[in-house]
Amino acid sequence: MTAALAVGVVCFALAWSELGPWQPVAVWPAVLALLAFAGLAAGAPMFSRFAEAWIDSEAVVIRRVLGPRRAVPLSGIEEVVLLRSLRLPSRTGASSAPRVVLRGEGRTIAAFSPRSADLVPELGRRGLVLAVVDDPLTPFAAARRYPKSVGFAELLVQPFAWGAIVFPILIIVWVVCDAASG
Repeated sequence: MTAALAVGVVCFALAWSELGPWQPVAVWPAVLALLAFAGLAAGAPMFSRFAEAWIDSEAVVIRRVLGPRRAVPLSGIEEVVLLRSLRLPSRTGASSAPRVVLRGEGRTIAAFSPRSADLVPELGRRGLVLAVVDDPLTPFAAARRYPKSVGFAELLVQPFAWGAIVFPILIIVWVVCDAASG
């Protein structure tokens, strides 16, 4: 998608500068760039939700794909919630990894999707209270049930995904109508 975006922008800029504004040759690279941008924007929020997590002495260490490591002391965790079926709009079924929510003092301390759910049984063996939620939850339902269990970007994905579908279709319809009329 990044390559398609770059090619579309470069071809559009070259066509615009050489042939003038909105020549038919310049429109198609613009459409390609917009479609690539929509695809990147729809997929980007999902990238940062995955993490590696492990127990290191008396803390849960979380290393996200983007961002620094974070250590959450086991003594501050009162409950570990495993959301087995977090449904994301980019998928027809459950997401590829369960969501682990670490809670303490009545609030969410950390929420992440580890590569595997092996961390949860280990936390149970350490004496922490485990809660497993098998109900399918959308990001909005998960956020209502366990505040801050999903990221802000994940909450925006559903409306943005519809926009990423509708907006390029409108552009393509506009381009086809414009080309047909003249």
